[in-house]
Amino acid sequence: MPNMKNLVLLFYAFLSLALLPTAQRLIPRDPVGRYGIERDPTPNENWMHWSSFIPSVLDTNDNSEVPLGDNSVLTDGMLVSAAMEAWTQMNTVLRVPPYNRGPKTIPKAMSVLHVPGQLFFSSSVKGIGAFELKFQESCASAALQRCASTTGGSHTNKGNCGEPSAVHLFCLKNPDKAGKVKNGEGLPQPARVVTVGVDNNFQNLAIKNPCGPPPGNTDPTKWGCDRFVSDVKVRAILSGTTTPETVPTNWKFEFSRVCLVEGLLRKRFSMPDGNDTAPFLDVRSLVMLAS
Repeated sequence: MPNMKNLVLLFYAFLSLALLPTAQRLIPRDPVGRYGIERDPTPNENWMHWSSFIPSVLDTNDNSEVPLGDNSVLTDGMLVSAAMEAWTQMNTVLRVPPYNRGPKTIPKAMSVLHVPGQLFFSSSVKGIGAFELKFQESCASAALQRCASTTGGSHTNKGNCGEPSAVHLFCLKNPDKAGKVKNGEGLPQPARVVTVGVDNNFQNLAIKNPCGPPPGNTDPTKWGCDRFVSDVKVRAILSGTTTPETVPTNWKFEFSRVCLVEGLLRKRFSMPDGNDTAPFLDVRSLVMLAS
């Protein structure tokens, strides 16, 4: 009679075969770089989003913890450098097989959100349509809806910039604080975000101010992340206010997995002999969001 471990492994083998095309899409690349950014596992091959969550940083010189709540230690310039390095690593991976599906699939921006004690890396999002329609219960979507309620209109980029997706990730990792973001109280203070990006030719990586209406356009229904970051009470690091500053090489960033659709994260069951099974798929989340 087969033991429990073999039965479980047979089940996963069957599931993998039954859902092979989907499974191929869901398995993300291993973390890259010192910040551990990864492509999100997604229910749709057209989705593209890269992210990472960093809850702590270790100073390897003396094995002490770097105080992530102190803006004088982790400076604005360091956040700029970190965002630029993360975007460059993402872009490098997406230029080689099997991920090179053309420049239109590559996010042009990378945001880094810093709240006391935590860092969130989040690229702009490709291929999901309007963010607030796909993630209707998100605290970021609630903020986007508040922004629209005063003047009408919708986010100029459909909410798919790095700033809303970073706030969404914050709420997933901090459900006890998500309610305050949803009701307009904002993120824990001090909170700041920087976004870097490239032009349409994927050149000139630089700080990007929160998006908004085109220059000279005074139509109040045209708005973007300029209004969003104000609503969630996050200070945006603006172009011209700082320059990239080297992040100390002796800092070790302890990164953790995070993704827009939390139910699609790779999970493991602990086996009776102490080993882990292969990653499995949260099929319920897949069915819910694949549309």
